[in-house]
Amino acid sequence: MVTVLLVDDDINLLRALEVLICGEGYEVTTASNGHEALHAARRRRPDIVVSDFMMPVMDGPALISALAAEPDFATIPVLLNSAVAKPQPHLQVAAFLRKPVAASRLLELLELHSPQVTVGSSP
Repeated sequence: MVTVLLVDDDINLLRALEVLICGEGYEVTTASNGHEALHAARRRRPDIVVSDFMMPVMDGPALISALAAEPDFATIPVLLNSAVAKPQPHLQVAAFLRKPVAASRLLELLELHSPQVTVGSSP
């Protein structure tokens, strides 16, 4: 099963995305900032990360840099989203989404960037 790590400081959006993505057969882990996301990733390596740009404690760009610095996480695709900020060109993101994110587009990108595993199947 493909594991998605959702990272956003807006708890309502985080829960809504969790319900949406779980409903499509993905396993979901959540975190409210980049620092929590790193700890979650170390507990269980995600196959893909969906992160907000602006968050307290550790923002999306700092999370992306921290993931890239760890060999076990460097190849994890990150989908970055924001209502106001734009990613710097040096950031390694699989895709950038403008908030509010269309559910269909997010699911399309998850499918595109997930490892070649059948979603919803057991290992």
